[in-house]
Amino acid sequence: MQQDSVVILQDKRLAVIRKSDASAEYYELSPDSVRALGKGYLLVLPDRFVNLVYTNLVPLKTKKLKEMVRAYMKTLYPDDVVDDADFGYLKTSPVIAYLVTEETKSLTKDYPALIENAGITTTPSLLALQAIRGRFLLKTGDTMLIKNDEDFIHVIGKLDGLDTSGLDQQIDLRDDDYKVLMDFIASVPDRDALNRVGLDLLRTKKPQLKIEALKTEIVLFSVLYILFLVSLFFNLMPLKKEQKTYMEQIKGIYKKLDIENTSDPYGMLIFKVERFRKEHLQYPDPLKILSSVSLAFDQNAEVESITANKELIRIKGRIRTLEALEESTKRLDNALGIRFTTESAKVRGGVVNFVIVGRSR
Repeated sequence: MQQDSVVILQDKRLAVIRKSDASAEYYELSPDSVRALGKGYLLVLPDRFVNLVYTNLVPLKTKKLKEMVRAYMKTLYPDDVVDDADFGYLKTSPVIAYLVTEETKSLTKDYPALIENAGITTTPSLLALQAIRGRFLLKTGDTMLIKNDEDFIHVIGKLDGLDTSGLDQQIDLRDDDYKVLMDFIASVPDRDALNRVGLDLLRTKKPQLKIEALKTEIVLFSVLYILFLVSLFFNLMPLKKEQKTYMEQIKGIYKKLDIENTSDPYGMLIFKVERFRKEHLQYPDPLKILSSVSLAFDQNAEVESITANKELIRIKGRIRTLEALEESTKRLDNALGIRFTTESAKVRGGVVNFVIVGRSR
């Protein structure tokens, strides 16, 4: 999406690009040059001015969202860093939180009109997150944005030796390479998407945004924590690919069972599995039946046939005596937990031909 006027802050210089002119005009940053810009322009600050933080928070329409973001930020930063003057958030999905740096505070103090007269104030990383799909790495000076399929990590400082083989593209944005930045702006879907990455916190006219200087120990901890996050980020990338594969397989199961369009396909799947399990348990285990019959009758009988279904078990055979049949039947009762009764028992030629039946339910 193109703006009538785009102002890019480059250290102590302003690059002004107008829609009607592809070239940039450069001005030294001063009260006069800021005043000459007019109002309503799109202001792009250097990435190092704002530290972006990915959260897993949903942008709910609630007054408690700010406190939710504050609580999330306090899990990452010391309490004195996270106050109203120093952190803000964007109602993207999921929510992007941010911390302003000392350079930002100096800018808002020395040149408040630069921020107040801008229609939207944003950064290259925020524009890239709205404009680029897929996994990418964006370098802007000493700042690095690493975007995965879903989340991202934003680092102010140099990190060497990163494995970026899993990324789709890498972009090194230099100060004078404003064409790439304009491509980002042109690729943002619409005005609403551009508004969502506007840093409204910087508009607040506070006399001075103060933050106590971090102690050496805290600075060291922050560096180590950033390194840990970057390492964790890349380690999770293959796991997320596996998770995506598993989810596709689960969706395939939903489709085969014709439950993909139900309100709760996972719950329906659990219900079907449980029902199948219960129905399956109603059928006797053939191996258990054979083993139990073998132990119950021992060498006293010759079993001719066994018929089993979910309702009954019928055993036909020959045994020496009626007493032996009674004893074997009792042992079979105990082994299978089923009550067997004698359906028929006929003595012929000194041998008992029998049929016993056990009801499985």
